[in-house]
Amino acid sequence: MPPLSIILYRDLMETTWSCDRLLPWKFGDVPFEFYLVYLNEYFYRNTPAINVRAAARTCLEMEDKLSCAGVLTADVDALSKIIKERALLMSESEDESPVAAAGFMCIAEEAELMSELLACETKNSLEEDVFITEVLDDDSYNFSNTIRNIVFDILITYEGPCSDSIAASFLGMKKEASILRELLELNQNHMDRFARLNICESQRQLLRKFLTGIHTFKFPILKTSVRAKESGQADEMLCPLTDDGIAVASTPITSNDTTPDTAISWAPNDGESGQENKISRTTE
Repeated sequence: MPPLSIILYRDLMETTWSCDRLLPWKFGDVPFEFYLVYLNEYFYRNTPAINVRAAARTCLEMEDKLSCAGVLTADVDALSKIIKERALLMSESEDESPVAAAGFMCIAEEAELMSELLACETKNSLEEDVFITEVLDDDSYNFSNTIRNIVFDILITYEGPCSDSIAASFLGMKKEASILRELLELNQNHMDRFARLNICESQRQLLRKFLTGIHTFKFPILKTSVRAKESGQADEMLCPLTDDGIAVASTPITSNDTTPDTAISWAPNDGESGQENKISRTTE
């Protein structure tokens, strides 16, 4: 996996890393506002058409599949029920929130992964596959349920101005869940399964920390104190996150990375939403 600073070099990134796999946030590698622009770019590249109603219906299907896959624990069953209630409501809604659409897509992918993990557990009890055993030993099932819980809470509560960035983080996690599902289907002749699994699980762990930060701190906006408001300072400030999902109220973040020799512009095309996050970086 390349360093996060590669997002500053668009041409290089496109040749060394898949544009549909999101590089997780790593504190200190790049200025946080640049990462926000990268998230927006990722969102626009990977959502040619995003529809809340269709995503909600898919989510309902995957939750039903999970319910039929085996006996669910009380916490998984309870979460599945409230997800289905919300998805049913949104399946008839006119809301076009990217957070809701991407959130349901992510939850659906995690639910399908959980269903397949239950099936793998049954199959592995009859004929052991060391790769499947490792995946099961890593507690991927409960990890997926944790992701569903975090994403669902953000989906129903987030009202900030960076919906596209939040949606991008959901889509990034969805992609990694999809890759893990693909790995489960490979037979034992694919010797690179373990290396690919390590990358995927590392991605998922880092993305979970990022989502936890969003969930806990209502990323990326924190309200300033009453005293700050009375002093005439801005009502809001950018709130970057450390690798452990801890908010750090400072804007902008400085980076020790060497400034690229050429101009950088990671931003949506003109006319698209999210222009407030447009950042261009040029050399002096």
